[in-house]
Amino acid sequence: MFLKNSMRTKIKNTILNLHDYFGANKSIFDGGGENPFFEGALSRKYNHATRSDNFAVRMVFLNSLTRGEKAAASRLVKNGKPLWCYAVKYAGVCPKTGYRQISFALSKKSKKRFCVGEQHILVIPSRVRIYPKFWDAYKQRCSNFGSVFAYTPIISMMWSQSEEFRNGEDKEVFLERLESDNPLKIGTLIQPRMGLFSPWPKRSALLVGLKRKYIQWLADGNDVQIPEFEEWCRKSDAAILPPGVIMSRNFVGPSPIGHNIYGKEKLRVQMGGEIFEDLHPNEIEIILGEN
Repeated sequence: MFLKNSMRTKIKNTILNLHDYFGANKSIFDGGGENPFFEGALSRKYNHATRSDNFAVRMVFLNSLTRGEKAAASRLVKNGKPLWCYAVKYAGVCPKTGYRQISFALSKKSKKRFCVGEQHILVIPSRVRIYPKFWDAYKQRCSNFGSVFAYTPIISMMWSQSEEFRNGEDKEVFLERLESDNPLKIGTLIQPRMGLFSPWPKRSALLVGLKRKYIQWLADGNDVQIPEFEEWCRKSDAAILPPGVIMSRNFVGPSPIGHNIYGKEKLRVQMGGEIFEDLHPNEIEIILGEN
C-alpha cells in the first residue's frame, strides 16, 4: 500500500517508515527533511479545562483533514491547538470513508456548522491533563487522547439532538445505532496509519530486529539486485507491516458500553503475527471492501 503526501513521493507502510513518519517527529531521521505527517497535537501539552464541557468539548483536528475536506480544514486545523465545539450532532456514516461523522458549531450563537469524520479528531476531556515527556520516545502518544464516540459529554449532546430523542425513543436505541455504525468492530480488517501509529519505543531496537529480518531475506535469495539495508527498510515489500484485524476493544471507565468521562477507548489488534495493545482508534485505519 502506498500513501501520497506533500513531498510528492510514495511512502510504503514499512515498519521503519511507520516509525520515522510518526506524527510526533517534526523531521525525518537521517536528514530526510520535514515530516509531512507531523501532528502538532502529539507534542503539545494540554491542561485540565477551566470550564465545564457540558455544552462544549475540546477537540483537536488532525492534519489528515487537509488532505480531504480542505475548506473545513482551513478553519479547524490549528497545528494541535484545541477548539471548543458546541451542539455536537451525529451525522451518520460517510459512504466514501466508512467512518462515522459529527457536525458542530464553534460558538453558541454560530449558525455555521462543520461536518468531520471521527478519524480526523482527537478529544481532550476536561478532566484530562496531557503532558508528553521527551523520555517516552513518542511511544503511542495518540492514546493520551479520548475518542469521539467514547466520551460521555459528546454522547449526551448527540443524544439530545438525535432522531431517537425527538421521536421519544429510549436512549439505548440511539446508542445501538452508534455501535451498529461503528467501523472498528472486532474482526474488522485494518492497517497501521501513517503519522499516528508508533508502538515501538526505540528506533535502535527496531533496527536490530529489521537487520535480522534483512539478513534472513538475503539468505533466502529473494532478489538478484541486492538493496542496501536502509533502502530495503524503506521500500521492500518484505519490510511492510501487513494488514491485520481488531481482536478486542477496551474502555477506561465503569460503563459496560464504553462511554466514560475520560473518553478513552483502546484497541488490541494483530498484524503480521504480532499483537499490538492499547491502540487509540486513530492509530489504525479500516480497509474498505475487504471485510
